Amino acid sequence: MSGLITTFKEATALQCSFLEKLLDMDMGQVASFSSSLVDFLRPSSENKFVYGIAAGRSALALYSFLQ
Repeated sequence: MSGLITTFKEATALQCSFLEKLLDMDMGQVASFSSSLVDFLRPSSENKFVYGIAAGRSALALYSFLQ
């Protein structure tokens, strides 16, 4: 059980670190990226693949993608 608590604490610390880094980002760049992501995800006849974005982990995947 102790291992699960340690893993949970590490995961929580990682998520908090990510949120703190979001505060330091240029919001204009974030808005631009969000707009391009919306355009990318909009339905079309082309096949599109998004790697690394999984349910419950999308924020961490997005952070990694931005790096």
